Amino acid sequence: PRPVEGVKKIIEESLGTRFDDLFSSFDETPLGAASVGQVHRAVLRDGREVAVKVQYPEVAESFFVDFKGMRTVASMALPAVLPALKAVQETFIKEMDFTREAMMMDRVADSLAGAVPDVFVPRSVSQASNQVLMMTLVPGDTLLDGLKRFAEALNLDMSAAGVKVVHPSHIICSDLAHGLLAQATTFQRWVLEQRLSLLNCLGNTYRQLVGEELKSLTNEGTAVNMFVDVHATAKRICAAFGHLILREGLVLGDPHPGNMMLLPDGRLGLIDFGQVASA
Repeated sequence: PRPVEGVKKIIEESLGTRFDDLFSSFDETPLGAASVGQVHRAVLRDGREVAVKVQYPEVAESFFVDFKGMRTVASMALPAVLPALKAVQETFIKEMDFTREAMMMDRVADSLAGAVPDVFVPRSVSQASNQVLMMTLVPGDTLLDGLKRFAEALNLDMSAAGVKVVHPSHIICSDLAHGLLAQATTFQRWVLEQRLSLLNCLGNTYRQLVGEELKSLTNEGTAVNMFVDVHATAKRICAAFGHLILREGLVLGDPHPGNMMLLPDGRLGLIDFGQVASA
């Protein structure tokens, strides 16, 4: 991430307003950062909590220079790929336009507010610019982090019940667990088997998403409620994306678990609308 002083300068120059006139507080540690920019938590002068998305000023120029070089090479060596390259370029141009992202975010929020109330979408706050987008803050953790902690919590819970978990993709039941299964009622056996199956599934899914295996919690792990209703979350994702595609003609082009949030009240949150395509 860039130093906060540089971020403040971008905000002032882009919005044409003194930084101190906009915010009563501004978290200097970004919520997230990437090669194109970073996001900070802040509180506006009127008390509203917001997320402030800031694009680095040199990103657009570097992008056009890079694509100009790729088009030149493609025109000589692989002219057949020029249409595809043009489509990719147009997609990235849209993603760098924060005014368009603000418009698409508000459109998605309006559409889902009544149709899928269990899914929360932030709204733009104040006037966006090409480089700065302020939106209502989405509290909670990403779906990816939530599933990771859920799997770790199940891991710890299974260990306490006598189930030895080597790693989530290879579960081995101890003699005690086999004994419990043998003595359990049909329903109790089914519950334990389903929990083991779910842990195995989550471990495989997480490893495929981020390219690493989950680590078991130790005895020092925090004993807190980390339950994630996977079934309900999946239904909300399908309902939201199905409604947007079939009723609105909108496709969210970057729907990975890092762009979905688990809100404290149980709802699912969606963030990052830079790659929304409309029919």
